[in-house]
Amino acid sequence: MDGCFQACALSLWKGNCHAVNAVLVPAMIDSLIITSSKVDRGLSLTSAAYVGLGHPTDNKNYMSNARVFDLNTGNLLLSLSGLRYTRIDTGPSVYDAHTFSALVSRPDVSLLSTRSLQKLAEKKQDAQDPSIGIAGKVIKLAAYKKPAQRVLELNFVPGVSHSVLASSVAGQDIIGKTYRQFVYRLTDPKALIKAGRQYTSEKMETSLLDPENIVSAVDEFEFVVVRLSPAAANVEHVAKQLKKVVKEGGQVLFLRHRTLQNSEVIVNGEAEKFDNGSYADLLKSAGLTFTGHLAFAESNEFASLSLSRFIEPSTPALKVIAALEANGWNVITYGADEASKAPKRLLVLDELDTALLPTLSFEHWESLKSLLALDKRVLWVSSGSQTTISSPDKAMIHGLGRTVRAEDPLVQLTTLDVSGSSTEATVESVETILEQLGQPEVFHHVESEYIERNGLIHINCIQPDDQVNAVASETFQGSKPIKQSLHDSPNMIRLQCECVGTTDSLIYSEVAPYDIPPDDNKVEVEVYAAGLNYKDVVITMGIVPENEHILGLEGTGIVHRLGKDVHNVRKLEMGQQVLVFKKGAFCNRVRAEAERVYPIPDSMTFEETCTLASSYLTGIHSLFNLADTKKGSKVLIHSASGGLGLACIQLCQYIGAEVFATCGNQEKRDFLVDHAGVPADRIFSSRDTSFRAGIMAATNGYGVDTIMNSLTGDLLDESWRCIAAEGTMVELGKRDMLDRKGLSMEPFGRNASYQYFDMGHDIVSDAMINDLLKRLFVLLEAGHVKPIHVATTFGWDNISGAMRYIRSANHIGKIVITSGEEPVLVPVRPSRQPLQLRGDVGYLLIGGLKGLCGSVAVNLAGLGAKHIVVMARRGYGDEVSQRVIADLAALGCAVTLGQGDVSKADNVRRVIKQSPVSIGSVIQGAMVLRDRVFTDMSIEEYHTAVDCKVAGTWNIHNVLIEENMKVDFFTMLSSVSGVVGQKGQANYAAANAFLDAFAIYRRSLGLAGNSVDLGAIQDVGYMSHHVDLLNNLSSDAWTPINEALMLKIVEFSFKQQITPISEASAGQLVTSIAVPQREDSSLLRDARFSTLSFSDGEDVGANNDGKDAGLQALQLLLKNKAAVSAILDAVIDVTVCQFTTMLSLSEPMEPAKAPSSYGLDSLAAVEFRNWVRLELKAEVTTLDIISATSLEQLAQKIVARLTVA
Repeated sequence: MDGCFQACALSLWKGNCHAVNAVLVPAMIDSLIITSSKVDRGLSLTSAAYVGLGHPTDNKNYMSNARVFDLNTGNLLLSLSGLRYTRIDTGPSVYDAHTFSALVSRPDVSLLSTRSLQKLAEKKQDAQDPSIGIAGKVIKLAAYKKPAQRVLELNFVPGVSHSVLASSVAGQDIIGKTYRQFVYRLTDPKALIKAGRQYTSEKMETSLLDPENIVSAVDEFEFVVVRLSPAAANVEHVAKQLKKVVKEGGQVLFLRHRTLQNSEVIVNGEAEKFDNGSYADLLKSAGLTFTGHLAFAESNEFASLSLSRFIEPSTPALKVIAALEANGWNVITYGADEASKAPKRLLVLDELDTALLPTLSFEHWESLKSLLALDKRVLWVSSGSQTTISSPDKAMIHGLGRTVRAEDPLVQLTTLDVSGSSTEATVESVETILEQLGQPEVFHHVESEYIERNGLIHINCIQPDDQVNAVASETFQGSKPIKQSLHDSPNMIRLQCECVGTTDSLIYSEVAPYDIPPDDNKVEVEVYAAGLNYKDVVITMGIVPENEHILGLEGTGIVHRLGKDVHNVRKLEMGQQVLVFKKGAFCNRVRAEAERVYPIPDSMTFEETCTLASSYLTGIHSLFNLADTKKGSKVLIHSASGGLGLACIQLCQYIGAEVFATCGNQEKRDFLVDHAGVPADRIFSSRDTSFRAGIMAATNGYGVDTIMNSLTGDLLDESWRCIAAEGTMVELGKRDMLDRKGLSMEPFGRNASYQYFDMGHDIVSDAMINDLLKRLFVLLEAGHVKPIHVATTFGWDNISGAMRYIRSANHIGKIVITSGEEPVLVPVRPSRQPLQLRGDVGYLLIGGLKGLCGSVAVNLAGLGAKHIVVMARRGYGDEVSQRVIADLAALGCAVTLGQGDVSKADNVRRVIKQSPVSIGSVIQGAMVLRDRVFTDMSIEEYHTAVDCKVAGTWNIHNVLIEENMKVDFFTMLSSVSGVVGQKGQANYAAANAFLDAFAIYRRSLGLAGNSVDLGAIQDVGYMSHHVDLLNNLSSDAWTPINEALMLKIVEFSFKQQITPISEASAGQLVTSIAVPQREDSSLLRDARFSTLSFSDGEDVGANNDGKDAGLQALQLLLKNKAAVSAILDAVIDVTVCQFTTMLSLSEPMEPAKAPSSYGLDSLAAVEFRNWVRLELKAEVTTLDIISATSLEQLAQKIVARLTVA
């Protein structure tokens, strides 16, 4: 049975598992038949059908049917029909909040020279204070280089309250993310008060500045801004005090408030001569020096340089070598296999001209491993492989280097990608980075990748892509509402309830563009007033299961557009005032069949007319057509003070029927007497069952011939018992029917009838509405009835308030929605344009039909693709591929199955030519994994993982150009491994870094291209079959991706190439990296990820108290030369803690057991080795770790090496 229910649930999404977007549980079954047969296997056939209530796009409003057959005999085993569901609200999932990131490049502020700072200053300046514009650029670059700094701004300028630092970040909420601590001090008390009101961030502290004693705190700051007035105080005095609060390696920016004709900026005491540079000597005398690249050591050791080469130097490399030698460098050249003989610093220039990594030979591969295994500082120079890309092959070193550094943090491989357009710029940047290699070693926020463009040295960082994240949020939650004029909008806008159960979820949404004309038989009406009915409220609250996206049933306005056949039904003209009776009337324009639109006399207002339709049409049909009410009939009208009740009273009085009424309070009773003409002795309470006794007494036991009922429960039952012989009770409510309540049978014995009527039901025909409207207006024109009393009006911008008011049940008559002639401004949610793929072209899918590519194929067909051309190395006879092929056929998509190796150009050419239609788009999803630690990886493992992505992508690109096929999108399924450098995947990371670069390269050629850096996908593909790998991923560093999110991500990639969402990720879309990162995240060793840590000032060890306390205890023992046994115990404690965390063990590791018995693999051994190196300052090999017979034995080895150290 459970399996049958599961199959039924899938029928709601037409078998498409990744489309499942709700948690539904069985609630009701209409019928169930189970035979007594017992079989091992059966075939289940399921289907789903709309129940006719609720929004048709909501799967809970469908019911499932199932039949299960014996596979051998075909006999029916089970028949189930009418399985209905209820939804369990789960709230947003972790996948809904996924953060997309982009790789952003900016100049490195710590490497700005006088010339590069001048370039920044030449750009547009602030009109009030020109130094502000320059400073803003420098400050932004400083925050980009090192986010979450402690910053100090000292303002000596009288009358100026605004902060340069605060003005350089976008908004109060960003201050806390940009700065860990922000102190703003001003000398002017009035400016201080103004600043306190202006800046309200919790991370920003404002205080009064004493010019004579500016140091009033013990904090050290990494970045300080000093703003001096033209009549500044003693600058030397200020500078000397600053030395006490500026952290070592920190920066100071001096700004002098000047006019547009004269300004100056001084960075770290180095005068930038925008005028006379008069402060330079003062600052130098105060002891402030420039600690960046302008200070150049002249020692012989520093001026010597080793050049390691894999191939003969190219012309660009020879020019650089000659220039370095001319600048005084002693360049000694070594072959790649001789690098071990070289001094500490190595320069590799081979990729200035030729890409090495795509075609590495065995000899070069071994030389590369040896080179990076040496204790050397390596600078690898390439050209055109980052940012602006002319040679994507050269980008492979970046991916490989990221993995090598992750596996061994002591490896010092730095890359510099130059534009190559100027030998002078190349040499200058090489010299600058070579000096950086001479700096002391650091192991946190390490800058290892530099880019030279236009003479400026840039650095990369990963940042959340706000634009893509906004679109992603809209995909799950809807577009952000935009305030606009309701009636001036060219598009059709309708009020919708986005979450049943609360009126706060009401929102106007665009539902149709203007350029879609009305159907031939329909009238488009501009609605200016609408009637609110109680049914609108109960639909919104979820009490009545109808379409909550189509609220409002009646409105009045003017004819806006006419279908060409409307005149066959009714004579209408453009601009004519009309009444419209159609669901969805809470809108700016509604389209209705001509039968549902009726002209109104000029003497009636929109507000009066919109009270008519729902009440009078229901009353006319119920009283006259269903109940056959005549003169002298006794009629009980419940809730008679409402719109329907007042309409029924007038209709009864018109034909001479006797009216009996109920209402809820004295005010309503008085209204019925004074304004509706109902005798006081015929008005009873609708709050309790006493009305039955009163009616029976007033009619001498006869009862009533007609009941217009809207009461529920016991009150309904008492009403039914009031019915006279051959009388008719018309049920107008739904509550008891939906709750499946019972009905007394006794009144049926009097030949009484019980009928239900809902004027808004879809079964009510247009012809019936047309007839009822005609009858209504005949009565109006004759003066027999009049518009319903308007209780109150609410504006179009406050329908939720109107619903709350009607729920209080205190109103008399009708509530009308209108804003009169005033313009109406309301928040409107823009419509989402679904991605629609072309049906006239083929979609080339590389990677087969298993795993991710199979899911992508089915999604392509769901988006409209009619031809898919698949290429895989192996065939398609497996069960998974066959299931995907069947799904594609069911979606009406033809499949061309190609077989071959994508790394071979002739195979790619053959498959593309097999396509029956021109290739219109490409998804490159080829993937081969050969994971191994870099030092142990073979050349075969390297090329097996690399070739399908590198050579394969080039082959697809080249053959498409040969065949003159320009594609709409060229999406490459890359991996975040290439961005972060996943351990054990140097080959895979190199290949994916190439894909990332290749997408940007294609865009530079004017071709489509986007690389999607996917993270681990939980429920489909490789990782779904290797749960052990998934479990090893830290949830603090990585965010999960499921199949549905993966497909959305791929769709974003398509959109980025068709209609770009964000320029920052137009070529490369990074996923799965958690934002923010914890301060102890291993990713933060790499400076590219430093912007993802929104520090709150807490110590890194706050989340690892036990481990950090253990390390502190061990350091204390070592410092005091404690006994070896005590040190051994301390080492055991910290290693147990580290292994337990690293392997995600539920219980601490036992020291007597071997680490390998806990599932320790080579990658975990590498991670532990790196931890021992960094934290314990001891050397152990991975073999020591893996082969250890117990943790205690391994700890003894560590202690021995600690002792030696």
